[in-house]
Amino acid sequence: MSSAADVALTLKKETTYGTPVTVDSSFEFLSESLTFRKKVNDSAAYRYGAGIKSSAGRVVMSTDAGGDVKFELGTRGFGKLWEACLGSSVSTKDGATTVYQQVHTIGGTLPSMTVQKIVPSLNADGSGFSDAVFTFTSAMVSKWTLEVPNAGVATLGLTLDARDVLTATAKVTPAYPAANHVLHFGGACLFTGALTPPTATAAASATSPVANVKAVTIECDNALATDSTYYFCGGGKKSKPWKGVPKITGTMTVEFITGSPFTTAFLADSAMTLLLTLSATENADEKVQVALSEIRLGGDLPQAGGSPGVIEMTIPFEAYANGVAAQSLWVINRTFDTTI
Repeated sequence: MSSAADVALTLKKETTYGTPVTVDSSFEFLSESLTFRKKVNDSAAYRYGAGIKSSAGRVVMSTDAGGDVKFELGTRGFGKLWEACLGSSVSTKDGATTVYQQVHTIGGTLPSMTVQKIVPSLNADGSGFSDAVFTFTSAMVSKWTLEVPNAGVATLGLTLDARDVLTATAKVTPAYPAANHVLHFGGACLFTGALTPPTATAAASATSPVANVKAVTIECDNALATDSTYYFCGGGKKSKPWKGVPKITGTMTVEFITGSPFTTAFLADSAMTLLLTLSATENADEKVQVALSEIRLGGDLPQAGGSPGVIEMTIPFEAYANGVAAQSLWVINRTFDTTI
């Protein structure tokens, strides 16, 4: 028998869009809003004598599913999510060590996943709870957000666009990876300056650490054509959404200090690099990095006013391809997972 706290989210990459698979990888999560969506023609036609509009013209024209899921970013199993976010992933064993380095970059297409969620439903006789199982087919990541709050745990938020929801699929008992370590503010560093991209087995590096950073957010909108792939003979179900041009943006919360590189870069609209490193505090081997080969800053100059003290700035930025670096974005995941 289940309890009121028994919720689960388990997933697996699909081979073919529209063909669900049996899920096998479970993740602890903070929140979710996955649901079924339908586009209804609510007819404006009226029937004589009824007094209100007729139900005969109400038809469901198309359906899909989706919503948001938020995870505490960890060191085990997350290669599957990064591949879903970006599309191109390679895993390489680092020499004689037990560490594998995954390098995730922006691909031309995105994979789809089958995602199963379990929520508790109260038994009618009040005797306890049972598992209610909803299986979302062909879920794709339309947007992802990595947040590292001040003195907080790093989170990865996904906005998923799915093709359908199944309620007759058998429950898969959740199975979680062992020895997962949560990444957080205490293991975070931010760098700029000359960027050395990752190799298959070496992490990325940059020359200049950024001082007095309080929080960072990086967001990527994959520009999926979520409402443009419904066709005749499709039964109201969408075909695989095509991917547009991703937009990578973010913010940095920093204290305004003497010699900060941001004021000069903002005034001149000059290019900067950005490297975020999140290292596991339990060991030196596990880490996640996000490397951006070029960003440009928005925002404002430091503003005076209010209580005297250190001026805190929230600096927005956007990433660009500069025509020199091999990639505009890399996500490097050093992990003990032997496969993605």
